[in-house]
Amino acid sequence: MRQQNARTAAQLTDWRARAKGRMIRIGHVIDKLREMPDRSVHCVVTSPPYYGLRDYGLEPVIWAPVRYAPMAGLPEMTFPDYADPAMFVGCDHDWGAWVENHDVREGAIAGKTRTTDRAYGDASRRFNGNHQKHAHGQFCRKCGAWRGCLGLEPTPELYIGHMVQVFRELRRVLRPDGTLWLNLGDSYASGNRGTSDADRKPSAHGMPAGPWDPAGIKPKDLFGIPWRAAFALQADGWWLRSDVVWSKTNAMPESVTDRPTRSHEMVFLLTPSERYFYDHVAIREPHAAESVARVARGRAVNHKWSNGPGDQTIANDLSKALHPSGRNKRDVWAISTKPYKGAHFAVMPPDLVEPCILAGTSEAGACPNCGAPWVRIIERAKSDCPASYRGSSFQRGKTAQAREGLSAVGTAPRGEYSVTTGWKPGCSCLARDLRRQDRVPCVVLDPFGGSGTTAMVARNLGRDWEIVEANPQYAALVDGRLGVPPTKLKATKTMRRSRIPHPQMEFFEGERYR
Repeated sequence: MRQQNARTAAQLTDWRARAKGRMIRIGHVIDKLREMPDRSVHCVVTSPPYYGLRDYGLEPVIWAPVRYAPMAGLPEMTFPDYADPAMFVGCDHDWGAWVENHDVREGAIAGKTRTTDRAYGDASRRFNGNHQKHAHGQFCRKCGAWRGCLGLEPTPELYIGHMVQVFRELRRVLRPDGTLWLNLGDSYASGNRGTSDADRKPSAHGMPAGPWDPAGIKPKDLFGIPWRAAFALQADGWWLRSDVVWSKTNAMPESVTDRPTRSHEMVFLLTPSERYFYDHVAIREPHAAESVARVARGRAVNHKWSNGPGDQTIANDLSKALHPSGRNKRDVWAISTKPYKGAHFAVMPPDLVEPCILAGTSEAGACPNCGAPWVRIIERAKSDCPASYRGSSFQRGKTAQAREGLSAVGTAPRGEYSVTTGWKPGCSCLARDLRRQDRVPCVVLDPFGGSGTTAMVARNLGRDWEIVEANPQYAALVDGRLGVPPTKLKATKTMRRSRIPHPQMEFFEGERYR
């Protein structure tokens, strides 16, 4: 990694100038991401609008036709299938019928659920914003562009295609050694046809007047949206490194009697390259109680590994089985949802965001010239092989030469525990004015900022942050959560955030609030 980040003094650019620090960008997510410089973000943590789950009542935006492969090894496809992406730029759009669909996903058997009244334009077009399957939008008859809001596409394939478009821009702004954490939930097929406006005729290209579930999807089928998205992004060039299960310890009950109640969502770890920054030490978790008790009990004298076997340190000395800093974090995270009083109904819990930022960014900051994160200086304590190894039954039946080799291996010093002794630059910058201790906070981005959970957690951890949000009203929620007086925001304006002092930014002496 140090060789990859090595630059000559003439090639270095000022990281402070490229990474804006703390900013809210309001508008269409793709347009706002295109305003950001290349490789300016260390970590992305985001939860896009789920497919068909919730209508936020936003103004529709235009999405270009998209071509992508649904899965690695499959041919690329264009969505919609008649579209010509080359015609999008400069197209004088001829919009077809506006389609709306607010079908109930699964009928309630008993009990009531909270509703969210929303309307398109006037009270006569009111709908329940939370507990229906939503779709709306219209297609251009010429180029195949779609006008609508992300999550309300008529088909899962189009929704995944728009996600691929957004993530192509994210791959550009993310550093090659960066990480992206994607939280997605799933939804069910309803099997119901949608309703359209007064123009109920199909478009000139045969597009239906109302959305319905795609071919092969049956009523009540689980779409599998998270994995569809993960496979499409993998085929588009992302490395799919982990599938974390977010187990909700206080999941909402569901009025269904023919399947289990859903109590989990997926969090995918995606990276733009094979090698990347990942601080596993920062997110170690406590050992299981059963493991601690087993070590405390020790091993019976008649245990099959009482004297060995071989070069396995743990088998020889059970006290080394538990790292003093905890175990490597598992991929099932039991985290409860958190209440939020603001006008936003899909808020990520801070406990879900925190390990993503801790693992994806360096707490010691980054190089101010090239942005490479500082890395831990790891040292390992050494210990001799326990005397119990010599004479092990593992050597029985071995030749004299084999026993001699095993004896040499068994008595050699071996690693015990890894310990962080400090931090060092993760690059080899040659700029003469770069002092060894100079560093700036790492930058965290959320392209679907919502109420600002990612920004709040990043600020609390001493990182810089940027968010993109389509709804100007939600930007005011971010101000409130970060302790900043609300400001009047315009939908087309990009606002520079004032830097907020925080005690956990003590690493960055003299650089914190510039």
